[in-house]
Amino acid sequence: MTRDKSDIYDALSNPVRREIIILLGEHGALRAKDLKDLLKIGPGQLYYHLNLLQDLVTQNENKEYVLTDLGREVYVAVTKGDVPSIPEATVSAGKNPALRLLGYLMFPKPFFKYIFESPTRHLIEAFLIILVGGYVSYLSGYATVLIIPIRFSLVSSFSYIYLLGSILLTFLLSEILSLVLFKRSKGRFELLLGTIFSYLPIVLSYVIIYLGQLYGINIGGLVGGWIIKIILIVCQVYMVTLLASSISSAKELRIDKAALISLSIAYLSIVVYMTLFAKF
Repeated sequence: MTRDKSDIYDALSNPVRREIIILLGEHGALRAKDLKDLLKIGPGQLYYHLNLLQDLVTQNENKEYVLTDLGREVYVAVTKGDVPSIPEATVSAGKNPALRLLGYLMFPKPFFKYIFESPTRHLIEAFLIILVGGYVSYLSGYATVLIIPIRFSLVSSFSYIYLLGSILLTFLLSEILSLVLFKRSKGRFELLLGTIFSYLPIVLSYVIIYLGQLYGINIGGLVGGWIIKIILIVCQVYMVTLLASSISSAKELRIDKAALISLSIAYLSIVVYMTLFAKF
């Protein structure tokens, strides 16, 4: 096994994850529904454990879960008894639970895996994100240029165009970079859907700004304008991490590779903003 043994022990420290390895080793390929039924757990729990097994478990072209080459090695080791059963608390000792939770919140791959399992079921939510996002963009006076919210006079007339155009351009850039850098062409529809969901923090920032205006609170004037800057920056950063998780899940890339793509798009957004819109 090429992966560090401590990492493998950590991944297999939970009996559910060991059982997933054994089931996939015995059946070859299983759908998420099959795994949920066999394990008798909910979808949230399943995707949480699958996310921790990402180097050992992957999906084939039919969206079935299968073992990777390393996963098959681990399966053989588990069935031979070469991988001992280790209590999860023992393996995780010394790891900060707060940092682990923060990692799951910042890069919620199980959330996107759940959405991508049946992507057509979530089209209504995606439509609502665009609908509400364009409306609160109009009300707040802010528009989106790729991932950067900006304020200028033309936003009221073109709020939906800016939001939808930014989503589509972010999707296209993610798709192109995934293909050019890592030769990944599958999962286009899932990536488009995930890109829309990744814009939720941006939409939330517009909601906060609008609520401030609605209740007579000039957020832009608080603490010399720093409050609004912090809100926008935090929402942008979270949007970038959500986009990385979406790319990782849709294209089956490691999160560090997906983060490279999302950070490249963030950098391009800054360049576009500084070149075309900074004067506004």
